[in-house]
Amino acid sequence: MPQKAISPRHIKGLLIQHSIQGASTSLIARSFKIARSTVGAYIKLYNHSDLVHTNILNLSPNNIATAIRPQNSIYKDTKYAALHDHLLQYHHRSENENINLKTLWQEYKQNEPSGLKYSGFVDHYHMWCKKNGFSKVNFNKYRINA
Repeated sequence: MPQKAISPRHIKGLLIQHSIQGASTSLIARSFKIARSTVGAYIKLYNHSDLVHTNILNLSPNNIATAIRPQNSIYKDTKYAALHDHLLQYHHRSENENINLKTLWQEYKQNEPSGLKYSGFVDHYHMWCKKNGFSKVNFNKYRINA
């Protein structure tokens, strides 16, 4: 990841100089007054993206920046990826049944022994609720299990 975040306008200019004009990393760094390592990091992000040089000319600076910046996804963790498939079901069960998140986590751990610890389970559940517009269940609320 780049050491210094730069504006989308500068990212577009940097990529134009690199991919279309063929400027060196050092020259680009001097022209934008940023470190060569930052230029190199953004070029690396560009090289790993699906963009081509014609995109750089045609897309807005914000669209280019969005396309090359890595998405901070909560789904990257493989443990979370396995949990993600069940979160909607867990959410509905916690709302409709007489069950709390601790009990749901215990069920999850039985099926996924190497899965997340309780705190990670709750954190990911809350992130998922926020991302999907659900109100989170109060996990501190003790319920009598049926």
